[in-house]
Amino acid sequence: MRYAVALRLRRQLVDQRSDDEAAKDRQQNDEVAIRQEREEKAEEEIVAKLHQLSEGHCPQAPAYPYHNGEKVQVDPSQIFCELQMDIHPLAIG
Repeated sequence: MRYAVALRLRRQLVDQRSDDEAAKDRQQNDEVAIRQEREEKAEEEIVAKLHQLSEGHCPQAPAYPYHNGEKVQVDPSQIFCELQMDIHPLAIG
């Protein structure tokens, strides 16, 4: 009789632990999905901003940034291409 009760309690404990682990796994998967969604949204915003810069619609884009104390002419589309390669290494071939 004691053995049967012990087995039943053990089975309930194992079932409860597996339910807790499944809930924890679902929570972790949800957190990963949320983080991935945020990263994708941030990446889309960055790419949109880079497109805006490359098209010259952004007044904050410096036309002549200082490099080693000298003014340098910068082509915004070149900046966009270089930064996009950093963001999407496989996007530009």
